[in-house]
Amino acid sequence: MSDITQYSTIAQTIIQPNKGVLRGIDFSMDKTAVKSTEKAQLDKEWANIIRYDIDIDMNKQKFVDITYKFNNEEQLTEIQVDSYVESIAEAKELYQELRTYFCKRYGHHENFWEIKDQQHTADVNLTFY
Repeated sequence: MSDITQYSTIAQTIIQPNKGVLRGIDFSMDKTAVKSTEKAQLDKEWANIIRYDIDIDMNKQKFVDITYKFNNEEQLTEIQVDSYVESIAEAKELYQELRTYFCKRYGHHENFWEIKDQQHTADVNLTFY
């Protein structure tokens, strides 16, 4: 596991707990397991998608949406991180931190990682606004 104390408070909030692929979630999980593991506030749920909101500040000017996508068997297939911050500079800094985190763990890519283990292949996407 990467030491996440080197990252900003916002990046640590997105990453932790520092287990699994992100936030204690890994691609061996089904929808029920993700819902029981994820501690953020549930925002919306559709048939094959659940989205959580993470408020970064009390004024709700900075927040992150974490979207988990599932196949028809409710197996996790994709994690998408959408970050909403106050400035372009802050978005770039957060993007670089999370990119560094994922590159250290899964190899060099720009903003998309295909993560494979013996039984699963799935995707992680980072988007910043």
